[in-house]
Order: sequence, then C-alpha cells, then structure tokens
Amino acid sequence: MAKVIRNQPISVQEQIRSYLLGHIARADFRPGDRLPSVRQLATRTGAATLTVWNVIQKMAAEGIVHTYRGRGTFVSRHAPQIVVGAADNGQTPANTLSGLDQPTHQLAAIRKVSVVIPRLGDPFAADIILGLRQVLAAQRLHVTVVDTHLDEQEEYEQLEQTIREGNGIIAFSNLGPHVVRDLVRAVIDGEPIVLVDRYFADIPCWHVASDNREGGRMAGRLLLQRGCRRPALVTHSFRISAVRDRRDGFLQAVNEAGVPMDYRRICSCDDSSGFSARKSFQSIIRSLLAQRYPPDGIFFGNDFEAMIGMKSILLSGRRIPDDIAVIGFDDTAMASVFTPALTTIRQNGKAIGINAAQLLLEQLAMRRQDRLMARQRTVPVELIRRDSA
Repeated sequence: MAKVIRNQPISVQEQIRSYLLGHIARADFRPGDRLPSVRQLATRTGAATLTVWNVIQKMAAEGIVHTYRGRGTFVSRHAPQIVVGAADNGQTPANTLSGLDQPTHQLAAIRKVSVVIPRLGDPFAADIILGLRQVLAAQRLHVTVVDTHLDEQEEYEQLEQTIREGNGIIAFSNLGPHVVRDLVRAVIDGEPIVLVDRYFADIPCWHVASDNREGGRMAGRLLLQRGCRRPALVTHSFRISAVRDRRDGFLQAVNEAGVPMDYRRICSCDDSSGFSARKSFQSIIRSLLAQRYPPDGIFFGNDFEAMIGMKSILLSGRRIPDDIAVIGFDDTAMASVFTPALTTIRQNGKAIGINAAQLLLEQLAMRRQDRLMARQRTVPVELIRRDSA
C-alpha cells in the first residue's frame, strides 16, 4: 500500500477513503470481507490511527462497511452498488492513494474547541481555561473542557474522540507514549492543534508556554547570589519539555557562574502521581540530605514539589533558608501562606490561554497544508521573592 502524501489539495482522509473504495470497486474487498484493522491501515499508510478511524466511521455511516466491536470492520453487501453510484456522481474511487491534501477545518466549519487538561483542580489549568474562553467566546466557539484525571489511557481515548469529531484542540498533555504517537501523527495530518506548556522538539508544531528556560535561570542565579555553592534540582519527569527547559536554564546559570555542578544532585521522579509522587519526592530529599556534602539550595520543578521538599527538610532539623534555600515554580495560592513563604517563579496562565486561543484561530482560518510549521509564543515569567530564598 502506498503512503499518504501530505500538503496537497486532497486530504489525507480522502486519500485513504479513495484507496478503500477503489479496492471495493475492483472486488479486491468483497461483501463480507474483513478489512485490515485501523492500526494496520495506519501503519501501511503512515496516517494517524485517529485519521483512519474517522474514515472508517464515515464509510460506516454511508453503509459501505459495518463495524463490530471486538470483531473488526466488514464490507457491507450494498457496498458495490454504493461505490458505483459514487462513481456515477463524479466521485471516482482512486486505484491508489493519490498523495494529495486539501484545505479543511475552516473557521466557519468548526464551532467547537476541546481543551484537554491533566487535572481540572490545577489552578494553573484553571487560569489557562479562563484565558481561552475569553478569546474563543468572542468568536462564538463552544469550549469543552476534558479532564483526563492524570490518566494516560483516559487522555488517549479523549484525544481520539476529539480528533474523530473534527474539533479544534488545545492540549495541555502529559504526553504519555501512546498519546505522543497519535498526537504527532494528527499534527502532521494538519489537524488544528495547539499544545500548551509542551512541544515536540523534532516535529513542527504550534505551541504556547511560559519562558521556562528563563525561569530556570532566574532560580539558579538567585541561589548563587545567596551564596549557594552546592545547588540541586528536584523535579518530575524530564520527558516533559517544560521541565527540560527549566533544567537547562538552571544549569546555564550555574555554568555561567563557574560553579561546579554535581550531577547527582539533579533528580527526577519519573511518572509518579498523587501519593506515589509524594513518597518518591520525600525519598529523593532524604537521599540528598544524606550525602556527605548535602545541597545548600534546591530548585524544585513546581510549588507542590517544593512544599513537599520543604516539609522533609524541616523535619530533618535543618533551617530554611539558612541551611538550605528553596525555590519553586508556578506561584500557586499556597506558596504565599506556606511556612516559610515560598520563593517561586510566577507563570501567567491566563496569558498562556489567550495566546493559545489566538493561535488556534489562526489555524482554523488556514488551509490544512499550511499548518505544518513551527509556531511558538512564549509568555514571560516573574521571580517572586519570599522567605524560603
């Protein structure tokens, strides 16, 4: 089977549909025959599984195929007549994938935007949604918020449903392996998608994020200005682009100051959440404090992690900031009332939401083939000095 070819006048979905109709017209697939699975077709064509699934669902609605849960997709007994009728109306099935793509998803055609977030109770996510709705409501676009509850499978299924419905998407994703695979394919297929606080390093995509690298530099410079010479970084998974950027900015500040960095003090708590994450961070702090020369300043990936770390530091009998200075990232509501009050890097979630909505509106007004490019908006961050550093 030929691979689809993007950035051409005929859409990827139409290429796949034409290929299948061509085989049915030539009786390669006869009534009652089982079609290759969605994943098999996606692998053979190079398209996203969500794109192939969308094609199959449309063909099922036309009566060309029937899908059965757990069994697969079968050619209907009326398929040959339907395909011939389509050809008589000027919709001649292609014998092979044409490799052409056409503009779809214009602003006038899409009236719904799905916002996929990891946890609705996250204040940062709430601010992002506030900014999104401010812009999109003015365009009379309906905004649906999808809470994936930090569950990778739930996020995968919700994204699959959203893309299948043909909605505009703003994704604040945890980027689990299965999600990344189909999300990347959907981006390449020209679906209207804007990533928030995340991006793909090697795939051109549209995204909005805080200036995470500069935030990391701010944190590193402050610790060094306080006289810290054994800085540490403790955070969650480095597979998240925002976390990597904060790390890189932090290390840049340390290197610029000529301070030797012990890389055993760069610690991550990969893929843990909830109670598991808390226990993992507590274990990391205990290990750092048990070193012969423990850190005298710690930059945490977010405020929640910083407050867990501060509690462990205080329980060890050490003082903050006299023995160990602490800096977080986010400036959540609890940061100012925690004891000691947390020094942190403030993000502007509402501004991120506004910028993401504006980028999505740009995408919806463009032809599909013009969307495959890298577009980035960076929102400034602010250092908030309090008692912990």
